[in-house]
Amino acid sequence: MNIGTARRMTAVGTTLAALVGCSPTPHPNQIQNPSFESNTVGWQVVDNAPTYPPGEVPVLVRVSGAGAPDGKWAAEVIARSNTATKIGIRDGAGDVHAATTVTTYAYRASMSCAVATTCGKFAYLFVEELDASGNIVSESPAASVALTPTFQLLGGFMAPQHASDILRLNVLVTGVTRNDAFYADNLLLGPA
Repeated sequence: MNIGTARRMTAVGTTLAALVGCSPTPHPNQIQNPSFESNTVGWQVVDNAPTYPPGEVPVLVRVSGAGAPDGKWAAEVIARSNTATKIGIRDGAGDVHAATTVTTYAYRASMSCAVATTCGKFAYLFVEELDASGNIVSESPAASVALTPTFQLLGGFMAPQHASDILRLNVLVTGVTRNDAFYADNLLLGPA
């Protein structure tokens, strides 16, 4: 499920466990903007489209009234490409900058479909471990679930392979077509 550079979708590495309906709780959460209560700063929208003709750039907005499980706001990610089949968001900063190999990290997110055409499509949650040069060196197991109109909790645990690497949280939906959309909220990553 590796998003990598947003167009490179290959699986690399393994670690501990991925769970659906679980509630791993990081202490403390190291994601700086986990519930989009103020804005979408720190998050990148990604897909696997080879190019972006006018009007086909994916969209990331914050929305209220979407049944957000944490606060009043959630992120909505909207596919605009005619060629992308995967769309998601990732922590643009990589909020965990001093990962240690002796610490297990917990990650979780709540996700739902935002439009009927996205319901039933699969959502994935995973963490990429990047070295100082930004190369992906490992990836957590991906928790996955078929999206429904009700938020569902996904989560898991991973142990970094190298000390001082960066951990980057990702949510991804596959099988999308133009104008498919999903909600994400309550994104967490930190020591278990």
